[in-house]
Amino acid sequence: MNIPKTLNATMMKYIIIFTAVIVVSQFLTIEMLRSQVSRASQPIIVNSLLWKIEGNGLRAPSYLYGTIHLICEHDVAIGKSIRHAFKATKQLAMEIDMGKLDNGDMFDVLQKGALMKGDTTLEMLLDTTSMEFLRAYFQDSLGVPLFPPMNRIKPMFLATMLLQEEAECKQTSYEEEFVVLARKQKKSTLGIETVEEQLALFDYLSYKQQAEMLVKDLKSVMNPDTPTEVINLKSITVLYKEGKISELLNVLRTQEAGEFEEVLLNRRNRSWIPILERMIRLKPTFIAVGAGHLAGEQGIINLLRKQGFTLTPVR
Repeated sequence: MNIPKTLNATMMKYIIIFTAVIVVSQFLTIEMLRSQVSRASQPIIVNSLLWKIEGNGLRAPSYLYGTIHLICEHDVAIGKSIRHAFKATKQLAMEIDMGKLDNGDMFDVLQKGALMKGDTTLEMLLDTTSMEFLRAYFQDSLGVPLFPPMNRIKPMFLATMLLQEEAECKQTSYEEEFVVLARKQKKSTLGIETVEEQLALFDYLSYKQQAEMLVKDLKSVMNPDTPTEVINLKSITVLYKEGKISELLNVLRTQEAGEFEEVLLNRRNRSWIPILERMIRLKPTFIAVGAGHLAGEQGIINLLRKQGFTLTPVR
């Protein structure tokens, strides 16, 4: 079963560059998860996007930068301090290696990861009314007919298309901007995770959960006068531009159960630390990962400090 080629550009550019935590947070509603929120530990305050990593035997400093994976082009700001830090390093590390993505190979991976397993379709997950509502929106607003084989695409993949529609601007990502800089400065690029590992995160929620949350959030978008506590791209962007990373994480956390946060953030952060340590010991590295990974007790900043490194904010 093949995904229509007309969706190549959308899926290539947007689905892959999203950290799953941003996508999932957009669709986890407060009503569903409020009773499960984990408040076991107080977050470590992080109010800077750029951090210098040094000490613990490093021959030269590396830098850690918190990105946002979807942003309007006019909101992108790569200031002097970021450019100076980038120029001082020898390689660029991202969640996945955006510098080496081949469109042909990537589309093959997407076809394997985007479709629901077996013969599952959206019609099997939703009642008739919800399915007709979803089908009408995608056809009328996005020009995407939810008929075979499109009705077999995982709901969370379809959800990323709503984020694109919501932005109402020409979109980019900091990762794309950094890859351009790396090529200009002839720096190598690295990935902390594989594409397959990131795509697997979409399967943490059942297909039915994904479909029901997609419909619920879409209804809130269609009815702006209806009270809703679902976060949106604009609110994320505002906090991000102000460098309020701890506050951003708390906004996400209020809509996620502790178990979701453990899978989508904490577990990944812990697995990244030995990989990052090897990278920065080998060469001075500019590390660009989703800003939500920086803050908190289980955030990268605190975990690297526990390994003996000194991390200081760069303004």
